[in-house]
Amino acid sequence: MLTERQFTDAAEWYLGMVYRITLNWFRNPADAEDAFQDAMLCPWETDTDFQRGGAPVPLAWVVLNKCKRMYAHPWRKRTVPPDQCRSKF
Repeated sequence: MLTERQFTDAAEWYLGMVYRITLNWFRNPADAEDAFQDAMLCPWETDTDFQRGGAPVPLAWVVLNKCKRMYAHPWRKRTVPPDQCRSKF
């Protein structure tokens, strides 16, 4: 099990890669940050071997799967971007 400090060091190491993946997927900083937080919590909650400088491929797959799940969530399908809304008043 990783200590909190070891996990934080590893998370900071992969910070840029994970955020770029989520921002590329959602094209919206708010949604990208939500997906980023969910993806970074997954290794902490499952107690996986998450080391700084290790292979980023398993973490990248976790991030992509989180993005897919969030993108397919029903509440995303019912929303309209603010710039496409028209005022009816």
